[in-house]
Amino acid sequence: MKSTFYKNFLILFSGTTLSQIIPFAAAFFIARIYTNEEFGFYGLFITLAGILSVVATLKYEVALLVADSEDKALHIMQTVLLLATIVALLLFVGIGILFLLDMVSIAYFLLPFSVFAIAIYTSIDRYYNRFSHYKSMSILRINKSTGESIYNILGSLSWLRPLNLIIGFTGGYLLGIGYFLFSQFQFCKLVLTSFSLRNVQSIIKEYKDFALYSFPLALLNTVSTSIPVLLIPYYYDESSLGLFIFGSKYVQAPLSLISGSIYSVFGQELKDCMADRAARIQIFNSLTKKLVLLAILMTPFLAFAPFFFTFFFGENWTTSGKYIQILTLWIVVNFVMSALANIPVLFQKQRQALILEIVYSFAKLLPFVIFAGFFKYNLNEVLIIYAILTTFVLFYSFYWNRKLIYGNQ
Repeated sequence: MKSTFYKNFLILFSGTTLSQIIPFAAAFFIARIYTNEEFGFYGLFITLAGILSVVATLKYEVALLVADSEDKALHIMQTVLLLATIVALLLFVGIGILFLLDMVSIAYFLLPFSVFAIAIYTSIDRYYNRFSHYKSMSILRINKSTGESIYNILGSLSWLRPLNLIIGFTGGYLLGIGYFLFSQFQFCKLVLTSFSLRNVQSIIKEYKDFALYSFPLALLNTVSTSIPVLLIPYYYDESSLGLFIFGSKYVQAPLSLISGSIYSVFGQELKDCMADRAARIQIFNSLTKKLVLLAILMTPFLAFAPFFFTFFFGENWTTSGKYIQILTLWIVVNFVMSALANIPVLFQKQRQALILEIVYSFAKLLPFVIFAGFFKYNLNEVLIIYAILTTFVLFYSFYWNRKLIYGNQ
């Protein structure tokens, strides 16, 4: 089991690493092409897309990991496809109304496509995870990041430049979906030709706990993660948001993908030994030690982020590095906890996890509402308070997850 874990992790990790080398290399050019304000709008757009993509699936794609037959896996994919299509169409109509009322720009008509693409892409990733197709998961991510990066550079020359970061973002997901359509053509054909509302209704009923508990938890987690992006332009300005987004895109986002790779493999391994207390403790302890080691290794880069950002991307992005420097403690602890996030699901403790996520959300919200809104602190000071409060909650979350692993269940 141990050798299988490392083999699967290395396959997925190598693919994830490669999928991030390309965007990081492209960042040398992108940082000199786009403005802070363009990154600010891009950040707000992808944040809204991320939140709405959770609504578009109601987290039924997570059921792919626990479905007990291939037929059910097929029906889950059909269910997600139907839900994502309905949400995208409703979103398109809603944006059309807001556009006619002159409340949103024409750029937001891309939002339904982005939401649909993220929802389907996420389901494909779960589908590969179900069958331990880690090589395919790696190729999926490489296609996405490569397509997005190339378009962001080449697209900057066109008249669509104000929208190019968004088009590249959406196109990257669509390219990943295209790879799945090509490599799994017969399965995709079966998804469409065998579609049945009766099967969809059966899936919705059988796996309703994912909509009742996992969905609110995931939605709350996504919204709480987005709190800085949503509130920075409200309390400060779009330029500050752009600087924050740039740092997040090239530091926090790659780390999230790495922890996500660990999450995928760890969850599958842990699922297979849930009944064996000694085995799950061994896997948990071994993984935790390695996660802590990775966190220690990345800390110097984060601590000296202003220097690295200035050196690699130019003086315009030094402040982005400063934001990363301030958030160092939270970033490394969040990296560790993100890899362990499936523990409550496997122990069927979604309700308790939801309560903890509510507390975590308040820890993210309060620094902005109180210290930015009431005391008028500057953004650096607010982020310091944000890092302290959120890290404290994450430490408690680790303690709780460890108790679940060590329990007698």
